[in-house]
Amino acid sequence: MLAEPVDAEAHDVVGVEEFRMNLIPGLRLNMPRSGPSLCIGHCGAWFTIGPRGKRVTVGGLGTGLYYTEKIPPAKAPHAGYQAAC
Repeated sequence: MLAEPVDAEAHDVVGVEEFRMNLIPGLRLNMPRSGPSLCIGHCGAWFTIGPRGKRVTVGGLGTGLYYTEKIPPAKAPHAGYQAAC
């Protein structure tokens, strides 16, 4: 497993290094101050699960342009809900 240190000065963190670990191709574990997150994807399209919820990010390779959309949590079934058998 390869850990990639992130420049602490760029994130205004003193004495704390943030890093990400590539677990397998297409699966990455990020360890920022806000809490760990798991990213699944490759080459400009990522699905992320973390402490701030779930989100999808799509970007143009080499352009620096990207779009991120947060996925709202699933609604719990109401009290009278009957599951189909």
